[in-house]
Amino acid sequence: MTTSPMEPEEARETAAALLEDAQASLEGAFGDLSWEDSTPAGEKPSDAGCRITLPTRRCDVYLGRESADHERIAIALSEALESHALPAAPTPTGGTGGWLTTSSTGDGITLSFRAKGFSELTVHVDVAQACADIH
Repeated sequence: MTTSPMEPEEARETAAALLEDAQASLEGAFGDLSWEDSTPAGEKPSDAGCRITLPTRRCDVYLGRESADHERIAIALSEALESHALPAAPTPTGGTGGWLTTSSTGDGITLSFRAKGFSELTVHVDVAQACADIH
């Protein structure tokens, strides 16, 4: 597991900016979407230190229901990722009877997208410090 070279607070701020940019990119590709937090932020110990997870963002629109939209999702997410010098997102896979998913990881930060009846964005960042040392 790769950890972020950033200090925890900087890593959290970078992850938050990535989440906002990914949301904005999807809105740019699919129109006005209404997002809300569906799960709270959290921290949990990992083998490498601590995993900081931002609140999961959820919209009630099923992005990717049509296979023609899968590439639009990848392009939108890749715009956000690349603006933070992170690897582009692959075209989402799955969807038939299961979750449509894609994710990208770089420098300890992971952006994940999934959809099945609704759509969710999550970002987590792994840092080398112990969770108890972050606060």
